[in-house]
Amino acid sequence: MTEVALYPRPEMVAFQNMVRPLHVFEPRYFQMVNDCVRDDRALGLSHSRKLLRAASDEQSPDEMWQSNQSTYLPFDVYSVGRCEIVNITDDGRVHVMVHVEERMQTVSEVQVLPYRIVDARPYGDESEQRRLLGEVNEKLIDVFGALRPRLAKTFLSSEWLDLWPYDASFEIFSHLRFEGDLMQAVLACRRPSERLKMIFDTLDQFDAERQ
Repeated sequence: MTEVALYPRPEMVAFQNMVRPLHVFEPRYFQMVNDCVRDDRALGLSHSRKLLRAASDEQSPDEMWQSNQSTYLPFDVYSVGRCEIVNITDDGRVHVMVHVEERMQTVSEVQVLPYRIVDARPYGDESEQRRLLGEVNEKLIDVFGALRPRLAKTFLSSEWLDLWPYDASFEIFSHLRFEGDLMQAVLACRRPSERLKMIFDTLDQFDAERQ
């Protein structure tokens, strides 16, 4: 997991390899940027789903620059990168460049105030291998959910779900033992999708026989 500080704003959508400028003036986000630079924490640029709290219409310009404004609910998928403070103006605004690196997805919240920090994981494109791994995971839970609940919990953990299909097609044998011929076939197979298909078919057969 990666800790990400979120900066939610309407229309705040960026893509990897972009450099996105920000002009920050709210105290909470001024603190967020400083904390990200100090702690080498990733900053997430998120489009907003809805307005949670609106700013006051009666603020003077000076009050606006010195107070927190509207609060928005972020989407669960966003782009993240490292931020670089370029300049701090005389009136307290901070010019920041965010070097966008990758897409990520929120897993859980770490903090909400004064700004939102989440635990996030990479959000890659779906592939045939990823689809097959999803089917294997579902079958693992179906088979072992009642038989071996502690083992099923392993296959629901973030450590397991974050594995790439290549790694998962071998790592599964750290938790389960299959017949030697199957394990040898998996060992000799050079395509992750075929390895996952062999594992799924074996689990599916076992599931059918026990019912």
